[in-house]
Amino acid sequence: MHSLARRALHTCNVPRDLTQVTFCDSAGEHPDRVGLDGNAAEAVWRSVEALYRTGVHPGIQLSLRYRGEQVLHRSIGHARGNGPHDPASLPRIPMTTDTPICFFSASKAVTALLMHMLSEQGLVNLMDPVSYYCPEFARNGKRTITVHQILSHRGGIPAIPRETPIDVLWDRDEIWRLLCAAKPVEVDGAKVAYHAITGGFVLQRVLEKVTGDTIESYLDRYLRRPMGMKWFTYGIAP
Repeated sequence: MHSLARRALHTCNVPRDLTQVTFCDSAGEHPDRVGLDGNAAEAVWRSVEALYRTGVHPGIQLSLRYRGEQVLHRSIGHARGNGPHDPASLPRIPMTTDTPICFFSASKAVTALLMHMLSEQGLVNLMDPVSYYCPEFARNGKRTITVHQILSHRGGIPAIPRETPIDVLWDRDEIWRLLCAAKPVEVDGAKVAYHAITGGFVLQRVLEKVTGDTIESYLDRYLRRPMGMKWFTYGIAP
């Protein structure tokens, strides 16, 4: 596609031969161990290739597990250098299965998974009020807001004060103080409002209260290490 058209459509350059930009960890793919037809796994990968051909995603990674075994472990595209506005002179860095990727708001699904694991372990009842585990959260009428409402973006505290300095987001005690002091827009779960920043801090506090551990350590112990993942963390080391 012509470079001007790609810039207008906000897409990356896609070669005709996708093997040029495909990385496969063949040693990490074992469909035979679980009796899976290799063609089934390849059909999934063909769907990934079709998505990549749209040019919308400069790079894609996929790790697919079936019955506990990894049956696909591949990447396609570039980590850097092939964005829609990248100059041709910029070096293209291939995407591999070891390339760290920022999940952004997809991390909310990870936090939700951890809360359901706590439920399975009998440490949390999702229908309990947050204040059952963290009494200080009950301030200003938030006593009845449940863990489930926070998970489903119905917790009534979708935002922090506009004037909050950005650095506060890295101060766990201060952000918790602000959330405890917040007045909810409603408490009965009737309204959906994206809890873009607030929900994760509330759920983190509940998890850490009932486990006596940090959310990072809990994620590491129950998910990252057992599944042999390198980068599945909240943030990375400096």
